[in-house]
Amino acid sequence: MKNNILDQNLQFISKYNADLAQKIAGIAQLNGNYEIKEAKSGDSILFMDGMAFDDGMDPVWNAVEKYNELKDKTNKSITIIYGMGL
Repeated sequence: MKNNILDQNLQFISKYNADLAQKIAGIAQLNGNYEIKEAKSGDSILFMDGMAFDDGMDPVWNAVEKYNELKDKTNKSITIIYGMGL
């Protein structure tokens, strides 16, 4: 079964960097101990070798807090927030 999201992302990446898309598509096995666990909020968090990549309580709230800490938020500024979206 194909991963539709992965395929869509690779197709998008290949428009800008075909070599990178090909390298990602060729990865058959990840090195390391990866797990996806649930935060207290119910959101998913990626762990690698026991270390969380995000806040264990509420990763969405954590992102909102980080956004609120940004300086220079005006109607003439552009802020891009990205994440893994597990």
